[in-house]
Amino acid sequence: MMEKMNPVVTALRDDIRRRQQVVQHIASLEEQLDSDRICGAWLAAHDAGLQCVVSECIACRRRVDFGHAQSPGLTDYPDDRDVIEFLTTSCL
Repeated sequence: MMEKMNPVVTALRDDIRRRQQVVQHIASLEEQLDSDRICGAWLAAHDAGLQCVVSECIACRRRVDFGHAQSPGLTDYPDDRDVIEFLTTSCL
């Protein structure tokens, strides 16, 4: 036969469970922030070798949204070089 729990004990257990979930969520967010910082530092260190970074959440000067990496604008130059200027000055 199962004993009826004291309502105070039940409420305390529920509160402890909720607090543990909050702590776990905060720890998960801290881990994500650390990952973002590490990724951002790596991107900054290797910026010269990158043409673009496709992302919705990374802060990077070469960042483009998903679906736009293969659809450059008129002022988006490969390797930061104006192709028309290069062709007109270097190939004549």
